[in-house]
Formats: sequence, structure tokens, C-alpha cells
Amino acid sequence: MEEALGREEIVEKPTLTQEQAGQLIVRLYGFTVQSLRPLDSYDDLNFHVTVKNNSSWPHGYTMKVTNGTDSKHKDLIEVQTQMMTFLEDRGFPVPRVVPNRHGELMSLENLKGDDIGSYSGNMVRLLTYLPGTVYHDVPMTPALAYEAGRFLAKLHEALDNFSHPALHRPDYLWSLTGLNRLENYLHCLKDDRPKELIREVIEVFREEVLPRVGELPQGVVHGDFTATNVLVNEEPSSSGKDIICGLLDFGDAIFDPYVFDLGIALLHLMSVVRRIRSRLEGSLWQDLKAYVP
Repeated sequence: MEEALGREEIVEKPTLTQEQAGQLIVRLYGFTVQSLRPLDSYDDLNFHVTVKNNSSWPHGYTMKVTNGTDSKHKDLIEVQTQMMTFLEDRGFPVPRVVPNRHGELMSLENLKGDDIGSYSGNMVRLLTYLPGTVYHDVPMTPALAYEAGRFLAKLHEALDNFSHPALHRPDYLWSLTGLNRLENYLHCLKDDRPKELIREVIEVFREEVLPRVGELPQGVVHGDFTATNVLVNEEPSSSGKDIICGLLDFGDAIFDPYVFDLGIALLHLMSVVRRIRSRLEGSLWQDLKAYVP
């Protein structure tokens, strides 16, 4: 997230060796590390950790080291924990934050931020690791698209009863309400051909959508229901049928129009479906059909 509270900030991803990460696990959580490997991440640092003599959660844990910029906004990290706890209590497959040795759900650590020796405060959390395959890596079927739409609709329905003042951030960079700000980044495109089309889309959005945003049903949304944040697995009772078994990364949660969250989900569904046009349209229709029966 390059813009935590509406202003552009340089986000510096923390650096930590696997050995240092293991030492952090021992110091903060008292676990004996059995294995540790880095996980893909955008601007944070994540590790999958398995520990010895642990029967309470055999899948291991994700140690998440938040970048120094976002670590300054403790309330936004706290609300992620509260949101995950709220959803887990209602049966949703989401990670659970594990308290450290001091009973705290997160710890601010001074970790190295770059190669020249500077340090920054980074929030460190340990979350239960959810097994499964990311949405991006499984064959998309109409049935799975329907499952995704149904899951998202149930998520929105549940979150209708969740609120937090930190989630009201109208200037957040990744909210679609700020779509017009993409104009400031068009110079980054090397190919000039799509620029005019993008400008036209932005102009239509600015003139026809933004003035009516207040009329749209709104609530707390995940904000990043994408191909790498949704986990799927084969349903045990039905061979060959994939179901959603996990939802990750609540860092983009926001109070926003529900249709924006649905739009993000559909966009990433399109990135997963790389087949003929009719198959794409069929999958998109199934996703919408499940969301709005």
C-alpha cells in the first residue's frame, strides 16, 4: 500500500534473513523452529514457519513483518485482527492471529530497512497458516466462479454487522473512488496506445459514477478479493469439485460501495480465465449470478 492515509509515502519493504526470522520467532513466541521459508508478498515480508511439538495447528504459521510505513498506523493493523476474529467466529476460513509470549497480538520491532544500515519500526504478527491453492493456480470452472460469488456475497452480508472508524478512509489510494488519480501515472506506460482508452474510462467514471457514489449500498469490504488472496481446495465429499477454503490479506479493508469489491473480484476472475471468450463470459455470469441471485 503506497498511500496509507491518502498521501503518497515511500513504502520500504523490510529485509530479514531466514536466520534472523527464525531468531525473531524464538524470541517473540518461544517456538522451536522446524522449518522456515519466505512467501510471496508485495510490500511486507512473510515467512511460512513450522514448529516442533505443536499439535494445536499442524499447518504451521505465517510470520508477517509489516513495512515501516504501514506500521505507523497501528489502528489499521488492529482492525485487521478484529475483522479476522469477527469472521472466524462466524465460520469463515480466515487466519487467526497468535499472541506472543507477552500476550500481545503484535509487536513493534526495529528491523533493518535497506542496504545502508537504516532501521525502521515494523509490526510483527504471527498468523495461522491456511493450507490450499491460490485461486490463480487452479483451472477456472463455472462452478468455482459461482462459489466465489457466493462466498463474496456471504462475506458482505456478515460484515454488514462489523464497523470500525479506521476503515473510513475516503482518500485511500486503492479505493475505486480514487480511480481518476490514475491519470497521474499514465506516464509510466511505455505503450501509448492504451492511454487514450484509459483516459476515456476515467472521464466516464468521473462524470457518471463519482457523483452518484453516495447512492450505492456501502459497508465494510475486504478490498482485495483477488487471485492470490483466495485459497481453494477440493471438497472432500465431492471428488473434483473445488471450494474456497481460505481468504487472506485484510490490509486493503475499507468502508466502500459493495459493487467496488465485486468489481475487483470480477477483474481478477478475468485474469484467471485464459480461455475462449464464451468460457470467460460464462464464468463471469456465474460469479454475478451467485452474488445477486
